[in-house]
Amino acid sequence: MLNLELVDPAQPERAAALFHQHGFVALKEALTQQQLEFARQGARRVVAEQL
Repeated sequence: MLNLELVDPAQPERAAALFHQHGFVALKEALTQQQLEFARQGARRVVAEQL
């Protein structure tokens, strides 16, 4: 598993620094539960289409 630092959205400077260092940043609680479930359903659909 990746060892990611989850950044609080209230820390934009830290998020920017990690983005510039690694090319991406992982934010804590960036999505609501509803948004997360929507994304998961879409991912499941795409994976099923590939099989």
